[in-house]
Amino acid sequence: MKKLVVNADDFGISPGVSHGIVEAFQKGIVRSTSLMVNLPSAQEACRLASGLDGLKVGIHLNLTCGVPVSPSALVPTLVDRNGKFHSLPRMLLRLLSARIRMEEIVREWDAQIARARDFGIHPSHLDTHHHVHFHPALATVLWDLAVKHGILRVRKPGALLKLSFWKTSMFAQGAAYSSLAKLFALKGMGKLSRLPENTPSWGAKSLWGIGYIPAGEYQTALERFLPSVNGGITEIVCHPGYVDSELSHWDSWTESREEELRALTSEKTVDLIRSEGIQLAA
Repeated sequence: MKKLVVNADDFGISPGVSHGIVEAFQKGIVRSTSLMVNLPSAQEACRLASGLDGLKVGIHLNLTCGVPVSPSALVPTLVDRNGKFHSLPRMLLRLLSARIRMEEIVREWDAQIARARDFGIHPSHLDTHHHVHFHPALATVLWDLAVKHGILRVRKPGALLKLSFWKTSMFAQGAAYSSLAKLFALKGMGKLSRLPENTPSWGAKSLWGIGYIPAGEYQTALERFLPSVNGGITEIVCHPGYVDSELSHWDSWTESREEELRALTSEKTVDLIRSEGIQLAA
């Protein structure tokens, strides 16, 4: 059985993104999404999800965007002087130089899970913004919280598909050196992460979508990828949505979201899923 999880990250980052994700579920192939519970539009996103039968909602645990759910005084190493999370590069540098206390990450991510439940969400899975849990130390925190809360699916470090698989979307089209560096770094960190012995059964064995796809090529890349889906569970990491002013406040990943939305809801994509015998899972 070829099973495919199509998960939309960044639910709640802005109203436009949340509405786009809902559309990708209603008209396309998205079946699950990951909520950024600490951002202002998160509760409205949860209201949208509450009326949708079949859309699974997990938590996009966050250390690099917005402000923490915990009081800043309880997580001082995670925030800057304004009480905001550090940027991804700064957070990683602080992590590498032992200037972040792991107990504060546990406290904050635990608080984010609790807030999701307060919003009426029963989390189906855990993953992280900017894939920070691919770092071995943060992977351990994530596993422990997943076990504690009985959340039996996570985005698995080390599950990135082989680079040969990206040849259409990257090497044939050309990729920025920074994107290549990101991919190799994620793959390297993921290989160093090991699941503790007490972990339950985790999610997809392979991931696609973490990388650089040139503008205008997402539909083509998707069509060339889908026939390669084989036995087991594969996950597509996607970022559909509509661009609005709130999105640009939080993220530089903007116009490409609308291109992803079009591809994920296109008749060609839906027909290809059917013709390849792929079962959409969540």
